[in-house]
Amino acid sequence: MSNLEKRPRVHVCTAADATELTVVEPRDIRSVDTHGVPLRRALPHDELGMIGPWCYLDHFGPQGVDDETGKLTSPTHPHAGVACMPMLFSGSLTETFSTGTSVTVEPGEASLFIAGRGASHSEFTTEDTEILHGVELWYALPDKHRFAPASTQHYPAECFYAGDCKVTVYVGSVGEVRSPIDPVVSVVAAQLDIYGTAEIPLSEHFEHGLLVDSGEAQLTLADGTTAVIEAEQLAFIPQGNSTVRLSADVPTRLVLFGGQPFDEEIVMWWNFAGRSHEEIEQWYAQYRSEIEVDEEQDDEERTVVFGPLPENPTDTLSLPTLPDED
Repeated sequence: MSNLEKRPRVHVCTAADATELTVVEPRDIRSVDTHGVPLRRALPHDELGMIGPWCYLDHFGPQGVDDETGKLTSPTHPHAGVACMPMLFSGSLTETFSTGTSVTVEPGEASLFIAGRGASHSEFTTEDTEILHGVELWYALPDKHRFAPASTQHYPAECFYAGDCKVTVYVGSVGEVRSPIDPVVSVVAAQLDIYGTAEIPLSEHFEHGLLVDSGEAQLTLADGTTAVIEAEQLAFIPQGNSTVRLSADVPTRLVLFGGQPFDEEIVMWWNFAGRSHEEIEQWYAQYRSEIEVDEEQDDEERTVVFGPLPENPTDTLSLPTLPDED
């Protein structure tokens, strides 16, 4: 899914600054055309930086879908330097990729798009979607993977129970349960549905985030540190924790994600995550050259990174203006 802001900010992101359990509020995104779908951005966050390599998290819906509102349309748009994954709680999306594949993603299914050196895709809600609700997650690719060709994977997520919690593993592993998705880096993303208490295994080498979709939960770490997190809040759990204990007096849904702290500074703008503003400018110029084709130029002279792209310009997402480097 694209960053739909009309004037996206440039973010310089580093490993999370926090060293202890921290709870933050995502920000509402108002300046986007989401057809009435509520949208809250948890990452990037000024207080946290990244969580592991995870650099972007949008929390959307729930929103009823009719002829006027709730239909999420994200025409063909580029990505580079990141891997992208929707996690749906209700509704479904059809994704079409420049790699030549197309999939329909349902709740409980993992669809990972590793953009690598550059690729494009589109996403549209399906005709039978009545309520759209979920999150969109991106992680930054390290140098050894970010120049590789793009790839896609689509598998059912793996499920198990830990106490009173249903754990749905989309990528990586939780305890002994591993997703069939190969993320090429050490990450985890899972959906937690809890009503009661549970102890969730964590990798002590990872830092983790817990986003509350609905409900409310108390979380307790091994050292006794505790916090109550409410709907739409994001909790940061630092490295060194092998479990987190959750308690929920009402049915509660959370998103767990994490990875090893990212040791490279990234510059992120729109749908690109590079290492410098100059690199973002290069991707921007390349994509612009592909959507604004010079008809006098021979096919052999054209460089294609993000294509093939639709022939009709209205089938591609409008290109925002890249701000100058400060």
